[in-house]
Amino acid sequence: DYPGQEIRNADRTVGGVAYARILGGERQPVIFAGAYAGEERERASGVPHLGHRLWGARLGGQMTLRENLVAFASVSYEDRSYGGADPLFLVTRGDNQTDLRLGLTYTPWKLWSITPQLAHTRNSSNIVISDFERTQAFITLRRDFR
Repeated sequence: DYPGQEIRNADRTVGGVAYARILGGERQPVIFAGAYAGEERERASGVPHLGHRLWGARLGGQMTLRENLVAFASVSYEDRSYGGADPLFLVTRGDNQTDLRLGLTYTPWKLWSITPQLAHTRNSSNIVISDFERTQAFITLRRDFR
């Protein structure tokens, strides 16, 4: 929901399948793949340009470098086709988004992890204000409670 912008409220339904496999060996490599499809339906009438159909896929993996250090990477793609012409740009929006993510998970102590990662997003759109590219860096400190 969008507080103060209720016309933008939508219901999103997405379903998909995924597969992961541990390849075995000393470094315990894991690979995964997934695909999904769905729809975001606008709740308000007369604003079909706010809803869209989508589909996407993701590939990735991880590998143990040391007992307390795991490297991971993933790439994903999502295609979004909007339901009607944007009233300002007079075209029906279409987006193609690609994401690349690289990182490490370091476990310095039992139940604690530090995860630096780098994420790059490229959203290609036929509407100029939705066309962008960004790179983000994150560091996450995590404590598990088991």
